[in-house]
Amino acid sequence: MTRIKNNGQVNRQRFSIAEMEDFGDQFNDYQNLNLEDICGCWHSQELCPTLLVYKDHTVYKVALLHVDELGQVQPEICTLQDNGMIRTKEGNVKLLLDENSYLLTLVGVGEYYKN
Repeated sequence: MTRIKNNGQVNRQRFSIAEMEDFGDQFNDYQNLNLEDICGCWHSQELCPTLLVYKDHTVYKVALLHVDELGQVQPEICTLQDNGMIRTKEGNVKLLLDENSYLLTLVGVGEYYKN
């Protein structure tokens, strides 16, 4: 998801919605995902927005915490759908969790680690 430029800087590669959905369709392990395990704050080592996963009554929600140029947090609240997809402003994003529950991946957005 990142490309290294010749000068050594990491540059985020942007993917189209169709590319993200095609990549996310390759994974069918959402039924094994315990949503209680992913609740909490997730941070990225890249320049991706911080994630806050929480349960709101009966549905699980994901808050993408964007920081604007003034340093203020602008949350984008998304509902986690039954099929493991999250609807963002850019479109649907697939949520993946590795088998050790250490790495949460939003396909096309970034990889996250829980503190």
